[in-house]
Amino acid sequence: MTVHVCIDSVHPMTHWSVEYLRHVERVTGKSLSSIASDAGLSSTTLTRPANSKTHKYTVKQSTLEAVERATGVPWAAFTSGDVPADYQVVEVTDPAASKNDLVNIYDISAAAGDGMVVDEYEAIASRLSFPPGYLRHITTTSPNRLAIISVTGGSMTPTLHHDDIVMVDTTKTNISYDGMFVIRHDGLLKVKRLRWGADKSTIVLHSDNLMQHPPEEHPASEIEVVGRVVWVGAKQP
Repeated sequence: MTVHVCIDSVHPMTHWSVEYLRHVERVTGKSLSSIASDAGLSSTTLTRPANSKTHKYTVKQSTLEAVERATGVPWAAFTSGDVPADYQVVEVTDPAASKNDLVNIYDISAAAGDGMVVDEYEAIASRLSFPPGYLRHITTTSPNRLAIISVTGGSMTPTLHHDDIVMVDTTKTNISYDGMFVIRHDGLLKVKRLRWGADKSTIVLHSDNLMQHPPEEHPASEIEVVGRVVWVGAKQP
């Protein structure tokens, strides 16, 4: 079932939304305060409405979406008040698993080539679990601001190959740093190395496979930097 709603609409904090929050607690094994922290929300944003006996508070859809992004647990099924009976099958049974850091895997690709058209809706397909503390060796950014996507094409070989996966830190959009970046350009999603043009009015896109993909220079206003690649999951040859 697809639910179409306005991004900043407000839902009354009704029984279904409380059930959703409690379900998220069960699935993740985390408290609402911890979930709020992972989602970049204040603790009371979740605990106050959930603990209110009169349910007099409201919750924005953007809050529900933040919880879903941070946990991977969808809320749409709860809007009817008739939660599917099998909805508990994804419940976490191993307490140790809840201590792992989870990074969302999105059903989109960044092309290491001519570019992959980006759908309007970028769905969370799954989550990848990392042992406690592992991500701190990569970045200090919260897991809910990281994204894992796949790579298509060969313009970034030998660094990246077709069907590799990359983790993108969406807080790192300053192209002055070395490394690879995921960008949106001309309606396409690409992974490239970036540098400023002569007067910083343009951005130069560099591929590692220079023989087949020479540098491109485009107006900076045409390029949206999604984030910096901080981790690569590569297949063994």
